[in-house]
Amino acid sequence: AAAQKQADAAARDANQAENKARSAKGRLESAQRRLEQARNQAQQTAQRLTQAQARLEQATAEAGQAKAKAATAEQQMVEAQAAARVLQAEAMLAQAKARQALATALQSYTPTGRVSNDFVVTPRTNELPNVYGMSLAGMYQAAVDTETRLTESYKRIRAAELAMLRRIPLKRAMELTEVARTVRPDLKPLLEGVARGGEDVPAMREAMENAGSEINAMVTLGYSMLSLARDLEGGSAGGPGLSVSMDWLKDKSAQTDAMEGLAAEDDAERAKDLSGAMQGAGAAVGGNASGSGGAASGGQGPGAGAAGGGGRPGPPGGRPGWGMGGPPSFPKTFAALPGRKVRAGGTPADWMYVDSWHILGPFDNAGRVNIEKKFPPETVVDLSATYTGKRDRPIKWEFYQAPEARISPPFDGYSAGGRRDLRPEDFVARDIEYIIYYAYTELWFEQATDLWVAIGSDDFSKVWIDDQLIWASGKQQKSWRVDEGLRKVHFKKGLNRVLYRIENGWHGTDFSLVLCLK
Repeated sequence: AAAQKQADAAARDANQAENKARSAKGRLESAQRRLEQARNQAQQTAQRLTQAQARLEQATAEAGQAKAKAATAEQQMVEAQAAARVLQAEAMLAQAKARQALATALQSYTPTGRVSNDFVVTPRTNELPNVYGMSLAGMYQAAVDTETRLTESYKRIRAAELAMLRRIPLKRAMELTEVARTVRPDLKPLLEGVARGGEDVPAMREAMENAGSEINAMVTLGYSMLSLARDLEGGSAGGPGLSVSMDWLKDKSAQTDAMEGLAAEDDAERAKDLSGAMQGAGAAVGGNASGSGGAASGGQGPGAGAAGGGGRPGPPGGRPGWGMGGPPSFPKTFAALPGRKVRAGGTPADWMYVDSWHILGPFDNAGRVNIEKKFPPETVVDLSATYTGKRDRPIKWEFYQAPEARISPPFDGYSAGGRRDLRPEDFVARDIEYIIYYAYTELWFEQATDLWVAIGSDDFSKVWIDDQLIWASGKQQKSWRVDEGLRKVHFKKGLNRVLYRIENGWHGTDFSLVLCLK
């Protein structure tokens, strides 16, 4: 029994020792795990320290780079300021050259000199050919040569004016300016011919009649250009001399900038009231605020003898519900009468679309490179003239009367087809994509009035009323919409000249001008 007790005690002691050993082993393993975790944490801390040092070095490097960039930017700003001063000096020199070129060009128009605010127009005797004793053929050729010289002088005048108004070099202004270089027929061989028999007489008589008609057209165009050149005097019509007041040019430049700002398409302000500005600009610059458009010469106004739509100009201040003359809203079922005349007692109408136009084109605009170029109608409108258009083909003003507000010009005289129902593919086939064309009309008002007009075009367009810019759309290619832009404009009593410039990009093209007579 005693031995059994000792054995049991020994077994208990052995179990306790084993339990202690297991516990010690567990504590050892736990300590080893903690040690391993400590090692891992130490490694992570070391890595974070390394990364922090790298970030510090990168930040230091970036700070150095930023400092270097700042120094470079400061140097560039100094250089830009110096370049700006050089450009300003060059611009002042270009303006001085433009003024001198304008003075030189004006000399061809004036036999007497006159002192302006900035320079003197030197007296010069005009060198005109002696037509007495000339044959009809020689007289006709002399007229053609004189018209060519006159046109070149007029171009220099308009380019010099543009250079001063836009503050651009004269060379660039010359590139942007085109004038009415009319293509005259070569009648010299027929006029110099001798009738060999009765059958030759009708042809010679026709040639003589054509020569007389062409010479009359040259004289009319010459007077138109001379009249427009005299606008540089600030609208003065008196005296044979011509001079340019720089104060007047500055006023005109400011008025032009203001009108262009009002005319420009603005997504935030689709409707604008230009009526007061038009009257102010017209008074300030002698009625020629934009330097564009020019007086019409030759031929009759569009739609002569055609029935004109009527309407009653609304009372001053508009009518109830229109916000005291505010812009009109277009009904879903829009309808308008055609016409060009507005009488106080005419046929009552809410809307009138302008239906009768003279259309000229196309001029080339491949790659839209001529989007800012001034073609001849923007200097003088000569409805009897023939010009050189796209592909060097002759183009003339063509009268077109539209059956609806949306007008798609047929360009009958340009290329084969003569279709009035043009499809998009027809514009490709007939080479009338990427072009510039013009439309001209005259509106007649029994009394002066301010009216809202709706303008729409496919694509970029500008509109002048009596040489004042009232609309310039965005230059993105777009579809036609009758109410793309709304402008309240002033129409004077009597005739009001309207010039419309439209660009066509790809496929078809349309334009419209609608008057709200409410």
